[in-house]
Amino acid sequence: MSYRLQMSTEFHDWLAELRDRDPSAAVLAAQALAALAAEGDHLGPPLVVAVPARLGPDELLSALDRRYQAWLETMTGLRRRAADVATLRRRLERQLAEPGPADELAAARQRLAATIEAGDRLAAAGQREHQAADAFRTRKEVLKALYNVARAEQFIEQAQAEDAGDDGAAAAAARLDEITGQLEQEVGWEEPAEGLLELRPGEPADRGLRILFAVEPPGTALLIAVLEGPDAVRDHYREAVLLASGVLRAARAGQVGEAAAHTFGDGQSFLEEFFPGRVPLR
Repeated sequence: MSYRLQMSTEFHDWLAELRDRDPSAAVLAAQALAALAAEGDHLGPPLVVAVPARLGPDELLSALDRRYQAWLETMTGLRRRAADVATLRRRLERQLAEPGPADELAAARQRLAATIEAGDRLAAAGQREHQAADAFRTRKEVLKALYNVARAEQFIEQAQAEDAGDDGAAAAAARLDEITGQLEQEVGWEEPAEGLLELRPGEPADRGLRILFAVEPPGTALLIAVLEGPDAVRDHYREAVLLASGVLRAARAGQVGEAAAHTFGDGQSFLEEFFPGRVPLR
């Protein structure tokens, strides 16, 4: 079954911008999308794969570290804001220590009171973030250690089961699954919407381009989100899956809206719009 292509204005504009900024990457994306339109449900790996229900071990542990790093960056931002407020407070205090017009001094006193209040709020927020980050770091290291132990135990139990029929492998697998669930909870991973798929232009020579889509409604490939480059795939895959899942669920509830702002009946019409006169079919 061939597919129509539907996309949001944001996705449409991204592809047009990519065509002007990185023509070779745009050609790869266009060829993959044209193939998706032409071949439809006949396409499979490596070009089309299902979005995994769970993150892989390396992805999960990396996501945990990135969340902690994001927390540290938040605290750095709070410290900078607190430093700016402290500088303003000292300047206002010096101003009030010197003679001046009454109206200016009154305004400075008001600003100083507001600055002191802002400084207190920032200090309290910084303390809360520091305590939360420390607690998260402790949980992170404990969970990573437990995860590594559970994986090692599973390998050992599997080897023993192969040699002697030991049924401890099931218990080890259950323990690993439990810890994996705790890790997923810490990084905020949620199981994606059923039927969410990934188009990988450039496979098998991967260029780190991912297009999240779903067949919704039947016969239509709804292009939802894109991740461009290995860094984006590594750092923002979870957020993209969450966003795409939300759009897909809304579409299935009849609330497709902007997500289907542009529709192409086939791959040829899609290519003619983005590459008029030079359709890159091969």
